Amino acid sequence: MIDLQFLRTLPPLDTEKKQEIESVIYGILYDPKVSENFFNAWHDFFKKQNFSLDLIRDTYDSYWKWYTIVSWQHFFSRTPDQISEIVSTQFAMAFRLGFDVSNLYRNFLIGSIPDESVQNSFHAAIVNSIKDFNYPYDYHGGKNMLSLVKDIQDATSLDIFERSALYADIEKFLFQEPEFELYSSDKKVERIRVFFQFIGIITDTRSVADLRIQYLNTATYLSTSVESVILGSLGFNFLRSNEERQKNSDFVEDNTIFLGGKKKKRSLYYEVYLGLLRQLSSLSEDEKDEYIITRLMELSEEYQDEKIRDLYYYDDEMDVFTWNEEFLRQDELENQ
Repeated sequence: MIDLQFLRTLPPLDTEKKQEIESVIYGILYDPKVSENFFNAWHDFFKKQNFSLDLIRDTYDSYWKWYTIVSWQHFFSRTPDQISEIVSTQFAMAFRLGFDVSNLYRNFLIGSIPDESVQNSFHAAIVNSIKDFNYPYDYHGGKNMLSLVKDIQDATSLDIFERSALYADIEKFLFQEPEFELYSSDKKVERIRVFFQFIGIITDTRSVADLRIQYLNTATYLSTSVESVILGSLGFNFLRSNEERQKNSDFVEDNTIFLGGKKKKRSLYYEVYLGLLRQLSSLSEDEKDEYIITRLMELSEEYQDEKIRDLYYYDDEMDVFTWNEEFLRQDELENQ
């Protein structure tokens, strides 16, 4: 077993230790009772290092990835300063991990900050930070952000072969997570389009006016059910009691993580479970049950596997929908 403090201090991880931790870490990152401790420790650590690109590269597929998850999973519980820092440094990684970055940022900026001058200054500070950092979009060997913006906005900057190569590289970056294997070509193209659109917004101080129009159009003219998602994203519904929160406490006891051994590969069921968790950050509580049930039914038909549909069920005793933790736990044991 591993004390949580071990992970908070970001010690180096060899391949075997990382695989051990990954077999349980996601259940913890999505548990709000525990994840805030990780967020605070990791945020302080990366901030003290001025979000060093070398540090990000060294921890890209471990601490940086996990830190991004806890940052965006509870986006509206962050302070304005924290949001400014995580948007400036993490937005590309958050896209890669499947978060609804565009809507989360827009709804915070326009919905949570009533004064237009403050909106402008807040957004401008993020734009300037992104330009100062000027990370490669993939944090490694890809184009840096300012060059990418130029190529997106200037159709003559690249020939057709260079542009095709760029799109292929960005597709590879955005769809690294296993759950995106379920995405159709059309969904991938749309996600790349949204990624490009957001880069244009987040690197332009003049784009706040467009965000206001988008926000007002979305909040005013969409159906009641979709509007409730917007309201939930603004923070009216994100606070809920611990009893109502999804619990993954099977993996945590007395501030200790229990590692059951090296896991060879996550099963389809666990990938579906993680993929859906990542897609819930911009949904209100009222929307989540329906979304999960609908998506599981679709995937169950696609894979011809009724067990997928059973991952989420109605608990008569508790009078709530909940994840089938017993099944997931047994599946985890069988795949170690």
